[in-house]
Amino acid sequence: MSMCLSNHLERHYMRPPLKGFMLLQKSLFQKVLMSITPAKTTVRSDYGTEVGKVELLALVKLLLESGAHPDTATPEGVTPLNFSIAKGDVSLVKLLLKHVADINTPNGIGMTPLFRAIQDGSEDIFQAFLFANPNLSTRCLNNSTLLHAAARGENDTILSTLLQKLNAHRDKDVEESSISVDTTDDAGEAPLHVAAERGCVKVARTLLTHGANIDLRDNAYVTPLIEAMSHEREDMVNFLKSQGANLSIVHEFRFLKMVDDPGKRAILYISLLQGLS
Repeated sequence: MSMCLSNHLERHYMRPPLKGFMLLQKSLFQKVLMSITPAKTTVRSDYGTEVGKVELLALVKLLLESGAHPDTATPEGVTPLNFSIAKGDVSLVKLLLKHVADINTPNGIGMTPLFRAIQDGSEDIFQAFLFANPNLSTRCLNNSTLLHAAARGENDTILSTLLQKLNAHRDKDVEESSISVDTTDDAGEAPLHVAAERGCVKVARTLLTHGANIDLRDNAYVTPLIEAMSHEREDMVNFLKSQGANLSIVHEFRFLKMVDDPGKRAILYISLLQGLS
């Protein structure tokens, strides 16, 4: 193997976010290099160096089987599992789970790998996690639940599966029963507030089907309808109206909106009641 390729591989696999995972003894790293045939070496942009059929998955498999710990994290708290989810690499996620990677440890911002996968809206990775018996009561630093993450991910299939499993746990009176469709974060927002802000009608419909309170107020007394209106989500406003959202609450709110004028910026008071009559 040429020194150039060796250096390229070392630079790639010894850098964050895999740095902690790939801090190997010299003999182990040499074992990786010796498994590669120089004639099959190509370069690509997504993973850096690809060596014939010996791609990242095969390299990680070799490292794991040689004793590398699957949960070694970078100083920022990024584990190989976090990295794999960010890449959307289902095969790598499954490999790490097979080697019992920790699925419940949060990263530096309090987000577990499962939380990240759900928020990214990856159904395949989400399904892989379900086989690992994850903790469904996990929360992020602001006390967001996995249901909040699903609403942000705008994936109603993941959301429906989560709700079904949480309901099943509630019937069995287990830990996850503390999480419901209306469980709020530190701002008092429920998943329906998140869906309303994003204008994701399909997620809002799923939440309401599972009993979400359409008029639940957050810490600022904002309901999902007000949330949708303040973010100009017309389709969501119409949907919530059709589902019986309380319109009288709109009288309580006036919002400031910045509007560009030629040569100046004017501040206008916008009545959110406009168009709701």
